[in-house]
Amino acid sequence: MKILVTGGTGYIAGAVVSELLHQSPTCEIIVADRDLRAAHEVMLFQDARIELQEFDLLNPESFSVVLKKVNAVVHLAALNYQESFENIEMANKVNHLGTANFLESCIKRGVDHFIYFSTFHLYTENSFIHENSPLKAGILEDVVVDPALAYAHTHYLAEKHLLRYHEKGAIKGSIFRLSNAIGAPTNPYSNTWMLVCNDLCRQAVTKRNLVLKSSGIQKRNFIPIKDVACAVYYRLFHGKDHDPFPVFNLGGDQSISILELATIIQKKSLEVLGFTPSIEIQEKNSKEAFDFTFCSDKIKSFGFRYSHSIESAVEDTLLFIDRVENFRGKSTHEDSATLRGIGN
Repeated sequence: MKILVTGGTGYIAGAVVSELLHQSPTCEIIVADRDLRAAHEVMLFQDARIELQEFDLLNPESFSVVLKKVNAVVHLAALNYQESFENIEMANKVNHLGTANFLESCIKRGVDHFIYFSTFHLYTENSFIHENSPLKAGILEDVVVDPALAYAHTHYLAEKHLLRYHEKGAIKGSIFRLSNAIGAPTNPYSNTWMLVCNDLCRQAVTKRNLVLKSSGIQKRNFIPIKDVACAVYYRLFHGKDHDPFPVFNLGGDQSISILELATIIQKKSLEVLGFTPSIEIQEKNSKEAFDFTFCSDKIKSFGFRYSHSIESAVEDTLLFIDRVENFRGKSTHEDSATLRGIGN
């Protein structure tokens, strides 16, 4: 099987490529990104089965080059949360229209399977309760979504394109609505250091102090990045031939507070690095956090099983940061926003 991974030097993509190489010795992978300089600089993807190609969603001429004899696409190229917030027009051009145009090119060239990474930000407060759900505050895939912010809205529009073609039988589609992936990046220069877990791990290693710019009681759903990659492999090689509504929540089994995450990082720092970073809470007063369940039971019902833990993801991240020589990255942690960038 020949697989194209767009946004290939990004955070999620690096884990996906590594997992595919590990699990499928015969697969070939095209790693496509708009900027491959970092990949060359840090010698990423040094495997004979990998081909590096430049790719830009705003340049349709690049589509034909990367789609030669491709069987499946894992589409991760997109503007992240912050970029979409700062430039709504560009978010629509890239995340929505760029993806739609690229999808049509995939269909014309006979791609069998298109895996699209969307976001749990599609869900709003009205999504928390499902009338048929036994969960007190469960978020299921079939709830009505009406995302307002550009990041979520543009992903939702792209989802609709893929679902329409999937229903027609033009291409097999799979959509992952991802929560907050955590774990060590493959590329130290990928745009990952604003993510709450990565930033707190970086603070632990470089400052031995974890600064929470909030009370820390707000709940977040986290999933180890290795499980995200495993889900892609499973869907590519073990997924059903046709699912009428191939949308899957991809998140952890439970939501924890930012403070609980900081405590895990604190404990793991002592265990693997030999010191205990302090925790500093800048905002003492805050409303009680709403507890919710981001339900990932659907993908489990298809046979997929999670095999990694938050603790192991934190350990991997701490050790990665500790061993990266001349580590770069600004501390831009905003745990009140939970930013997630994909394909950057």
